Amino acid sequence: MKLITNLILIHLKNSFRNPQKLLYLMFFSFLIVVIFAFSFDLSPKLLNKVTPGIIWSVIILGSTGILSESFKEESDNFLFYRFLLSPISITTLVITRTLSNMLIILTWEFFIIFLTFIFLNFNTDFNIYYFILTIVTGSIGYVILTTFFSVIVSGSKNILMSIIIYPLILPLLMGVLKMTSLIFLNTINDQFFFWLKIVIGFDIIYLSIIIILTEIVFESD
Repeated sequence: MKLITNLILIHLKNSFRNPQKLLYLMFFSFLIVVIFAFSFDLSPKLLNKVTPGIIWSVIILGSTGILSESFKEESDNFLFYRFLLSPISITTLVITRTLSNMLIILTWEFFIIFLTFIFLNFNTDFNIYYFILTIVTGSIGYVILTTFFSVIVSGSKNILMSIIIYPLILPLLMGVLKMTSLIFLNTINDQFFFWLKIVIGFDIIYLSIIIILTEIVFESD
């Protein structure tokens, strides 16, 4: 546990020591929200329907670039092969990088969601607990999958990551979009919990994939 904590802290320190990517992420997200806010004059009813799509579009499009470079430093400096010879397993490295990415992305997500609500003058009279649950469960699966594939395509162009990731996250994205829509309509029913189970199921599947396949991929190298 101490090793995992130290690896997470090291990555977080490195991320905030060179904040160019984080600043780009903030600026990109802010720009998209402003464009949406000033391009449409929507009624409150219609706003409830389109806001989930705006939020998750910004989250997916904005975070892909930074997550795809999760292991850029290790790839550029050939550090993966050092880890193969060290007591630290590649699986441990990937899991700790996933956790640190999760902390960074969740912090950014709630910042951009706050801005979205302000610029769209969105009515926040909904169940905040289920909204946070939806954001967290949806983000977990996406960050897990993207971090795993960033190991495989490290050093490649971001477009390759997009081609691989976007089709794989479609079921997850459908679930969180439906859940977010139901929350904004204050309709927490059996349909919401059905999609919640689907999203959690995909989170578990994605986690199993990175645990099982990470060692296999690097052993084959």
